[in-house]
Amino acid sequence: MASEPTTDEYINIQGKFIFSLEFDTLPPIVAGSRVVVGIKPGGPARGRINGQMIAPSSDWITLKSNGSIALDVNVVIKTNDGHFIYQKMVGYSIREVDNPSNSIIRSSAMFETSAEPYKWLNNMILLGHGTKQGSKIKVNYYDTKDPMAD
Repeated sequence: MASEPTTDEYINIQGKFIFSLEFDTLPPIVAGSRVVVGIKPGGPARGRINGQMIAPSSDWITLKSNGSIALDVNVVIKTNDGHFIYQKMVGYSIREVDNPSNSIIRSSAMFETSAEPYKWLNNMILLGHGTKQGSKIKVNYYDTKDPMAD
């Protein structure tokens, strides 16, 4: 069994690409510390999941007092073979200093579906790495291998 990592060392986490989402956002609605951002339907999902995002899909952002942006995204994907997958994504958007309309996205995603070909997603937590350029967002999702499991 592998030894426990220490708090001052980095470990290598291996990731296997599962799929990507690309989408455009709608104009935001500001409600106190919340910003509700709709997601335009039709953004593609590519990889082991192929289809497109459909309504209702949105991000309920929380603007934190320290300036960070907490993401709370709920997405419905209609697969090319006619099934529906719900995706819950939480994470952070870290704005570029020189251009705050651009950012990097770090997140985790969980899924629910009753569709037999996609039930493998129901027990997955995927790691998301993405970017935002203006209103365009792309996030790649990876299944990670636990380095402590070896």
